[in-house]
Amino acid sequence: MGARTCNYAKWDGSAIGFIVVKLALDEGAKQVWNFAVSVLVDYKEAAKYCLLGPSSCEVSWKKPPAGVFKINTDGATANDGRQSSIGVIIRDCRGETVAALCRVLPGCFTVDEIEVLAIEAGILLAKDLDLHQIVIELDSLSTVNSILSKDFSGGLGHIVNGILSSLDGFSSWQVRHLKRDFNRVAHELAHFARCDNVNQVWRGVSPLVVRNLIHLDCL
Repeated sequence: MGARTCNYAKWDGSAIGFIVVKLALDEGAKQVWNFAVSVLVDYKEAAKYCLLGPSSCEVSWKKPPAGVFKINTDGATANDGRQSSIGVIIRDCRGETVAALCRVLPGCFTVDEIEVLAIEAGILLAKDLDLHQIVIELDSLSTVNSILSKDFSGGLGHIVNGILSSLDGFSSWQVRHLKRDFNRVAHELAHFARCDNVNQVWRGVSPLVVRNLIHLDCL
């Protein structure tokens, strides 16, 4: 018996568009069904990321949309052997502080290492607050590219993999590159931790050390 063909739609993986393809049904309708399910799963996973629009380099700090929470992260390190540190600030659609943290790390780490550790800390804090839609901003373009390209190579691969696994738990997420001049709050929190040897978490209140910078971001 000759092979039958069936027209159906397949998402092309780049935009919400469809291309018509032909599939031989020699193995029966089960093959079509399994493929359709696979396409649907891929679409839903991509939609979680696409919901907030494409990633880009932000040229200023901007309030997130209603229902979305913005997480800014940064790290601080030195060449003198002192311990590295991280800073995280989470703000809502009004620009108000939801939570923040500064933490001294147990050792001296590279710039790339502290950047991914800061992101990891921000994600864990967001999960602890039961937030569902997030935008993560940082001033390290190489770190942003590693996460978005799912680069698991090198010594940081396991951390990047863990970050992506954690992000799957959010209904929508985005990782963006932000120019350093506009990531001042997270930057100052990281330096505050390292210079004053401070480990602290703030919830529902702005840290005094960066309160003026938070106000300036909202102007």
